[in-house]
Amino acid sequence: MNKETVFLFIGIFSFFQTGLIIDFYLLQKKKLVFSLPKFFGLGIGFIGLLQLLMGFFNFFINQSFVFTLFLILCLPFCLSSSFRIQLKNLASKSIKNFYKSSSFFKLALFLFLLIIVGLFIQVFSHTIWGSDAYAFWLAKASAFFIDGRVNKENLFLYWPYDHPLLWPLTATWLYHFIGQASEYYFQSIPFTIFICLIVGFYKNLNKADFLERAFWTSVLFFTPFLLKNVVSPEYVGNADLLVSFYLFLSTAYLLKGKYLYTSLFLFFACIAKNDVAPAVLAFLMVFPIFNLRVKKRQKASFGPWFLFLVLVGLHFFWKKSFGFENRYLASLKNRAFTKRPLFEYMWYAANAFREEFRQVGKWGLGWWLIILGLAANFKKITKKRILLFAFSIIFIQLSSLFFIFYITPEDQASHINSSIFRLLLQLYPALLLLTYKANYETV
Repeated sequence: MNKETVFLFIGIFSFFQTGLIIDFYLLQKKKLVFSLPKFFGLGIGFIGLLQLLMGFFNFFINQSFVFTLFLILCLPFCLSSSFRIQLKNLASKSIKNFYKSSSFFKLALFLFLLIIVGLFIQVFSHTIWGSDAYAFWLAKASAFFIDGRVNKENLFLYWPYDHPLLWPLTATWLYHFIGQASEYYFQSIPFTIFICLIVGFYKNLNKADFLERAFWTSVLFFTPFLLKNVVSPEYVGNADLLVSFYLFLSTAYLLKGKYLYTSLFLFFACIAKNDVAPAVLAFLMVFPIFNLRVKKRQKASFGPWFLFLVLVGLHFFWKKSFGFENRYLASLKNRAFTKRPLFEYMWYAANAFREEFRQVGKWGLGWWLIILGLAANFKKITKKRILLFAFSIIFIQLSSLFFIFYITPEDQASHINSSIFRLLLQLYPALLLLTYKANYETV
């Protein structure tokens, strides 16, 4: 094992470590609620915000800085007795639960780990060659790494300039640990996101027995296009998997009524890709409507909503301070799309979605389960408030794609052909989870 590989594992661990410390001290107030997907999501998000903040004030980041921060964040593991006791109790409980589990569960876990090892070998049998990854996402990451910060010069090196930066900043942080800008080592990030996504999905299927949970998790796990975003050199490196991960986390915590986490993860999705803007607006509009009816919870519930509004406002201010313009807003201003026939464009988009949903070779059983599940449980969704809330946000995000394909500055057919599957991937895990909840939750 060479030096870069050791530093790679430390860099990956630093995301979990940062998320754990933030969750333990700031969000849970010294209560350890263990969740690897949550820790990884928080770690990526807050490390990205740290880099944006340091770039705004012209502070430099290098290998010494990231390792120093890593060592500082190791101190609570050594000095906090409360943290050590809770971690020890959690580990002891987990070991006891594993020994008490059925032989079938242990066999399934062994097979899962075996498949993960196979995927790991396949991931690192090649490097990335996808055009989007090389031309933009990882190109920006390399520029940030070389310059040691985000600045006006490297922000405008690669078009499109208006894309958010969380994905390249995640790569930059890893590059600082291993000491080089390496697309090969970066593949560990999508691989880790995929594992966290699968683990998080399984953990949220808490209303069914093991076989039913295994079935639904397998549907997600073996979705061909999702796997391609982890193991295929053509798709690894695109930011859609990160957006998909964050929309899943925000939906999962919304269903649990933990709106603070919903706000944070939805904001992190917002600073990963502009595509999430409709979901952001939907959350800001729909959240008050669903909470005004519950007067006892009104004060407590609106704190996360206000935090989300502040974060979105600060991000908007940051983009304005660097002179960013959104391509789709520019398309609205020049009004070129008004010359297009509305009905024909919408009908073309509807047919494109229909064709995409039935691509079993790309999506497996996923979209069939979603469509049939929503149709069968439509009445239940309208009656259960929290499900309706979550579906409203995702439905607005999905519906907005019709509008985006109408106003796009590109040719509509070309835009749909090159992006519809990526945009649907962003919503896919969250919709699959919502379909499961609609099927098993009682009114």
